[in-house]
Amino acid sequence: MDERNRSGMHGRGRGPRVAVSAAAVTPTERSRHTGAARALGPAAISLRDTESLAEEMVRHFRQTVAQCLTLPDDALRGDITAVTVNCLRIATTILDGRGTPTEHEVAQLESAAGRWARDGVPVDVILHALHEGSRMAHELVATRSGIVSVAQCVDIGARTVELLDLMTTTVTMAYLREYRAAAGQSPDPIRALTVAMMNGRATAAMARECGVTIADRYHILALSLAYPAAAFGGTVDRRAASRQVVQRIRSELAAEGGKDVISSLSLGGGTILIPGTTLPVDRLKSLVEAVADAAEAVVTAVHLEVPVDAIAEHSQTLHHMVDLADRLQRALSAKAETRLYRFDQLAAEYQLTRPGAVRDSLARRLDPLMAHPVLLETLTVYLLNDQNRQHAARRMYIHPNTIDHRLKRIAVITGLDPARADGQWALRAALIARTFPPRAESSAVDEEN
Repeated sequence: MDERNRSGMHGRGRGPRVAVSAAAVTPTERSRHTGAARALGPAAISLRDTESLAEEMVRHFRQTVAQCLTLPDDALRGDITAVTVNCLRIATTILDGRGTPTEHEVAQLESAAGRWARDGVPVDVILHALHEGSRMAHELVATRSGIVSVAQCVDIGARTVELLDLMTTTVTMAYLREYRAAAGQSPDPIRALTVAMMNGRATAAMARECGVTIADRYHILALSLAYPAAAFGGTVDRRAASRQVVQRIRSELAAEGGKDVISSLSLGGGTILIPGTTLPVDRLKSLVEAVADAAEAVVTAVHLEVPVDAIAEHSQTLHHMVDLADRLQRALSAKAETRLYRFDQLAAEYQLTRPGAVRDSLARRLDPLMAHPVLLETLTVYLLNDQNRQHAARRMYIHPNTIDHRLKRIAVITGLDPARADGQWALRAALIARTFPPRAESSAVDEEN
């Protein structure tokens, strides 16, 4: 860099800062140097070691951003360090002129800002930290990139402004969304009415507040929602996602069943109460499928129609059945798909999984197979495929004769023949009972939790 340009830079904070006005560069000079400036790509070198640089920046924040000292040390070391690494990746992309940051990177910053807003971190603290970090990144790039012209100084300055614009806009909008959501939050009367009915405490006044007429009989739908593995990454605000999912489901319920359909829902599932005269039983399956589409999730639901004063008696049992159906699906390695069960379809399985000596005794019938995982898998697949050896063989990519050979070994080891009806029933009951831990194991887990 020539001596004239050196004198245009002066130190501030931890490093020198470029202090050249854009007005000092003529259009002719700017166009002459633009190509060289855009080809620099200095940030990839200056900011390459983002993890160590992030730690250095966090230490600097603790010394210079006074308000940050009110944050817990573990938050500074953990959450803020991770966000700083992400911001440095964004800065590298913009300061190098390599296009725009990825949606994932911007979403991470947005999610962190929403989290800080909910935790009560003042927005001015975050904006001040962003400006400090951008200044440090600008100084590092300006001092290490070998700038040789005023045009390059101006170009890096413009990119720094672009960086600040992106980050401050993202953070500010995230804060505004959280503040608006908090300001608009009020107790959910529909949810309150549903919970009251599930506990036998609903009143006519609560129903009038919701604009709902309490019916004589209700379809109770207890349901769980399971999402694809990538549905909610670390960048997604789960509370905001929960509100969106619940709103979509309720819109679908209103469209299918009308205003008297009430519910208590969350991201994981909940309870839906449908007046018996509003929707016939044969339309419940399509309703559950519509809920799955609205939530973009796999739904497991169990249904029972009861008088209004019996809702409290059966609600908890139906949710135990939903949990049972989900456990069985996982234990039997069944394909995850939306399904509606009638109460009587799971009644036997429900009884088999009730805590007690009977369940423990049934589960122990499979103990001899624990040392033979291939045989246990074969038995599971065989029972899952309605005791059809051809289907089981195709599922396991083996010959049907191999299935026969393994079933004979299972009969010898357990004393229960899976080729006979009585053996099939006993083995299936044992498999269902084993999806829940024995009482001693369950008590130990509960105590640990």
